[in-house]
Amino acid sequence: MKYKAFISYKHDTYSRAFAESIEDAVKTYGKPLFQQPMAIFRDEKIVKPGQDLPKTITTGLQESEFLIYLATEAAANAFWVKDELKLWFDELKRNDKFIVVVIEDKIYFKGSGNAEEIDWDRTTILPSELKDRFLKNPLYLDLSWAQKDTDRTIDNPDFRKEINALSAALNGVEPGDMVDKAVIQYRKNRRLRTGAIATLAILLVASLALGIISYIQRQAAIRNKSSALSFLSQSILKQDPTTAFLIAQEAWKINPENADAATAIRSAYYSGPFYNSLRGHTSTINDLQFSPNGKFFASCADDNTVILWSRNGTIIKRLTNNKSAVLHIAFSKNGEYLATADNKGRIFLYTSNGELVDQFEHKDKIETIQFSPDNNLLLTASRDFTAIIWDLKSRTHLVLQHDERVYSACFSPDNTSVLTTGGDEGAYIWNLKGEKLISFKRHLGPVVNGTFSHDGQYILTTGFDKKVILWTKKGNFIREFSNARDVVPLIYFSPDDKKILFAGWDRKLYLHTIADSVTITIGENTEEIISCEFFPDGKHFASAGKDALVHIYNEKGEVLNTLKGPIQGINKIAVSPDNKLLISGGEDSKIFIWPLAYLRSNFYTDQNGEINFLSISKDGEKMLTGDSRGQIIIRNKTGDIVLRKKIHERLVYTGQFSNDGNFIVTASMDHSAVLLNLKDTSKFYRLSHNSDVIDADFSPTSTCVVTAGYDSVAKIWDMEGRLLHTLKGHHDRILAVRFSPDGQNIITTSRDHTAILWTKDGTMMKILPHGNQVTKVNFSMSGDRFITTCRDSILIVWNKKGDSLFTLSCPTGQIIYQAKFSPDGKYIGATTEANNVMVWGTDKKVKTVLSGHSGMVVDFNFSKDSKRILTASYDNSARLWGLTGEVMQVFNGHSSLVKAACFDAEENNVITASYDATLRIWPLRPEKIIKRVAQEYNKGIYSLSQQEKSKFGID
Repeated sequence: MKYKAFISYKHDTYSRAFAESIEDAVKTYGKPLFQQPMAIFRDEKIVKPGQDLPKTITTGLQESEFLIYLATEAAANAFWVKDELKLWFDELKRNDKFIVVVIEDKIYFKGSGNAEEIDWDRTTILPSELKDRFLKNPLYLDLSWAQKDTDRTIDNPDFRKEINALSAALNGVEPGDMVDKAVIQYRKNRRLRTGAIATLAILLVASLALGIISYIQRQAAIRNKSSALSFLSQSILKQDPTTAFLIAQEAWKINPENADAATAIRSAYYSGPFYNSLRGHTSTINDLQFSPNGKFFASCADDNTVILWSRNGTIIKRLTNNKSAVLHIAFSKNGEYLATADNKGRIFLYTSNGELVDQFEHKDKIETIQFSPDNNLLLTASRDFTAIIWDLKSRTHLVLQHDERVYSACFSPDNTSVLTTGGDEGAYIWNLKGEKLISFKRHLGPVVNGTFSHDGQYILTTGFDKKVILWTKKGNFIREFSNARDVVPLIYFSPDDKKILFAGWDRKLYLHTIADSVTITIGENTEEIISCEFFPDGKHFASAGKDALVHIYNEKGEVLNTLKGPIQGINKIAVSPDNKLLISGGEDSKIFIWPLAYLRSNFYTDQNGEINFLSISKDGEKMLTGDSRGQIIIRNKTGDIVLRKKIHERLVYTGQFSNDGNFIVTASMDHSAVLLNLKDTSKFYRLSHNSDVIDADFSPTSTCVVTAGYDSVAKIWDMEGRLLHTLKGHHDRILAVRFSPDGQNIITTSRDHTAILWTKDGTMMKILPHGNQVTKVNFSMSGDRFITTCRDSILIVWNKKGDSLFTLSCPTGQIIYQAKFSPDGKYIGATTEANNVMVWGTDKKVKTVLSGHSGMVVDFNFSKDSKRILTASYDNSARLWGLTGEVMQVFNGHSSLVKAACFDAEENNVITASYDATLRIWPLRPEKIIKRVAQEYNKGIYSLSQQEKSKFGID
């Protein structure tokens, strides 16, 4: 073929930009330097609607191996695009060489697994004429997110991943192989461009040439292999963090000096938690249950088997008595028995070690199975219009007859009655003699589920009428929930019976608090929810479904984590009684074990409101945060709470430790600062102002503290809260205050367009005029200079006497918010309204601009060696940068703006604090992460199989 691909798209500015970016990328991706680029046909002629395609376009299609369609609604309705597609499918019949690149909206699907197909009623970006053209769904890539030109460059890892997949398809190789090819070729090209050929030629002449060349080749191979694996890890990160981590770990082992490998390890770890995948079933898994003591669990599947597993994932026994798909399993409350039920109505009773005890039978598929609280009875519900109580001692049974199929059946907690629900629009209470006691008649269709509260005082039912109803145990109606837009068959009481959780077909979770009758709606799942449940501790709950994701929530309904790994829908999740493990199983026939210790190992949710600041003690042993509700929390460096105290009535603006670590001071909206003695926390002193206290700072010797407020004064206090001096001189709000490093001076900044230099005893030395309100002040580490910023595009550097040394201005004219010196004094960094950080060198010229955040940068800090910069942003992320502007790491995971980001004392970790009320600790060193993973998971992560290693090119 003359052309590798023909790009078909709507000829408008929007689509043309994508077409050009894609063409440029695929023509050069993985290409040797002196080889001709891949030939791509991209028409730029204007074809009027209704005309036949010009001959050149027809020829271009005929001579192209692939057709790449840029999917937009406009393209789907463009006549000439339709004509191009018609020629491709009807005349050339190259259906298997068709690739879709989504650049707006999305392709909607219905069904799941092998039955998943395009939902043509909802999808508007594909021409309807394509319906029924495919035996299977076409390859499609999603670039709808790449709205900026800067998004569509090969340097963007997300764009590069999509181009890698596209190039792999065009070259007929696996994406992993394409990664290897691209990375290796990039290294080769770079060496060629920098004159490596000439260097090697000279070395060949030298007497030691062969040895040197051999060494260079070995080192290059190591670097290339490590980089290729690092790139592969990043490319699969979003889909499977666990496999990404294992690949990154291999990349780092090959070359510990590879920065890309270190980044890949960190990125994968931050995207955890990780899983251990178990292979034992060969078909869809239907149910999972932990034993009551949590030492083992059972699974059942469409492959007609039940498997008993140890807690660490070892198969104990495989049960093969069933001759059809096993749908349900249940342990007795004392853990001595296990019951299974299949889709033919057969029930098998086993001891907990898998010895067959008995078997029973319904006439049709079984819907639910449960042991009685006293372990003597077994209850089953079936499509044969019956529920049956099986007496395990006498081997007799009672039939509870319905007029339609029975959807559910359960025992009351006191073991005196049974609740059943059915297709006859009713729910019923029966005694254990089989007598119907109470009928619940309020649903307008089949009642698909019912359950007792744990104390037995309430009953919850749900039906095809999309309603959930709360009743008393005597059948009295309490209230109706009609929030759902579709059937919600999953209903649960929390362990303390204070909350109700229901979910199902409308992809939503509904969490209702009984006491205040408040219901919150949670919409994290993108497809039908198949399983959800409260954790045994009652503080968390989880959901999973057809989108193959497990979402874990706190008791407020806030997402704590999303577990990734399964590639097909999840049918069941279960949490161990000790809250340490979550297991999932579904359509991909694998069981995933998730150690939940990770959920508490790197982020902390104990704050009552938005966190406004983060401070680290000088020795690095303690962290201080304060929130919007007046609470402060002090933690040790591992995150454990040392002190939690509500010391203010309103928002806490800032706080810090004294240099000796014995005190903290906080500044608040409640018109006060608080000085707290950490050796005796009963001793705290309220330092009052007449308005908000916006800032506070300790003297370097920890002998006094200065506070500043919106009342336009600053005050100096001793360490027992006695007022020493009042600093008057400003005519508007003070915005910041700092002691000099030698403790001899104080600087205040104000909305009155001035900063004032004071002596340590409060004597005014000098007024420093500015052109706008002065927002921030910071000293160099040596104390010989300080820097001020005001709400314009200029920052001013002063000597310690208050003489202006020089000014720096933002070249693009944006407002500068704050500025800091690097520890070595060679650089000045400043945040601007352009969502970036500008860095100036000693020559007063801009050295680099750190651009990449999509929201305002509210905090930044240099590393101790002045070679890295850490930023916190309103885009909910933090970033670690090199001084040359490269992004070394992105810290994603917060659900609201990140207010602060800093290094710990050893710079082994990054710590972030957010308005989502969480604090997160992010380890930086790969060797520490690998060790930490081993400790957290106790080797509970699956290893790459030999087949996977071969696929990824790992020796």
